[in-house]
Amino acid sequence: MQGLTVGELIKALQGLPLDASLELPGGLTFQKIGGDSEGGYYMEVDEPLAHLQPSFMKRNPHVKAAFIHVGEMLPGQMVSGPFDVSVD
Repeated sequence: MQGLTVGELIKALQGLPLDASLELPGGLTFQKIGGDSEGGYYMEVDEPLAHLQPSFMKRNPHVKAAFIHVGEMLPGQMVSGPFDVSVD
């Protein structure tokens, strides 16, 4: 997984007003910054990450990830599929 350090992020944000809005690509909705037991951190979004089949990844090597918009959900609510993530 590629990422950036907190220092790199702070440097990139220098000069922006504190009330500046940052938008995520693809219409993703920022949820929070999370952490794992190994001391790593990650940005969480509201939309669940789709599990892409190996055959799909082989046919579409340019697709790195797919997120699914499922509408409003309650905290802790799980999503089950199948969902169509076709790529033309």
